Amino acid sequence: MIELQNVIKSYKSSNSRKVINVVDDISLSMEAGKSYGLVGHNGAGKTTLLKCIATLSKQTSGTILVNNKSTLANPLDVRRDVAFLSASINVDPFFSARYLFGLFGKMYGMDKQSINEKMDELFDHFNIGSFCDKRISELSTGMKQKVMIALTLLHDASVYILDEPTNGLDILTSQKVISYLRLLQRDGKTLIISSHIMSEIEKSCDELVMIVFGKVANFGTSESILKESGAGSLEDAYLSYYKKAVKEVEADEE
Repeated sequence: MIELQNVIKSYKSSNSRKVINVVDDISLSMEAGKSYGLVGHNGAGKTTLLKCIATLSKQTSGTILVNNKSTLANPLDVRRDVAFLSASINVDPFFSARYLFGLFGKMYGMDKQSINEKMDELFDHFNIGSFCDKRISELSTGMKQKVMIALTLLHDASVYILDEPTNGLDILTSQKVISYLRLLQRDGKTLIISSHIMSEIEKSCDELVMIVFGKVANFGTSESILKESGAGSLEDAYLSYYKKAVKEVEADEE
């Protein structure tokens, strides 16, 4: 269970003293065993929001609770419950996938047998075995992404947060990612997935969170969003919210 109450993340503009709310007063409730898709334009605030939930960034104000634990008051407890996939490759390029699994597994407090069993399972599912002993720097973009996804799935978390998980992957591997995430969901895990591919989010998530300029434009099932917006597609619905927000910003600046 994840609860966000009036969450704001602010930065000061580098060119002025103006304060910019990258995440602007967001309140959401996400249930265990369900999958949620975050969609929005570049700079909408998706990644910043995900990092706040994962305790990689501190919100300026508001409350975030993960399984009734505060991200500000109990960040270490929250991290034990959360697995986070960054949109960027941020591991040592000289390490191999096999070495990283051993290293991360020890950090998670897993014993050697558990690490090896999970490694065998994930290497097989994502076809990593053929390059598991090569340095990360020697791998293609798609191979690196497979390794990062597998590392994210290594330990038994209750919440999985994935920022652009299928970035750089082919269609077949993307489907393998989605199928594995569905298995996690059946086990009662909460999934939060950010993607710029609307069709992928629609197929793999129970509910969508549409974010425009740091605010939630709509939150619900694809059917409820289409009904409320009157649009023929989710892309059209999002564009209508975006255009409305742009007009409001322009009006405020006049």
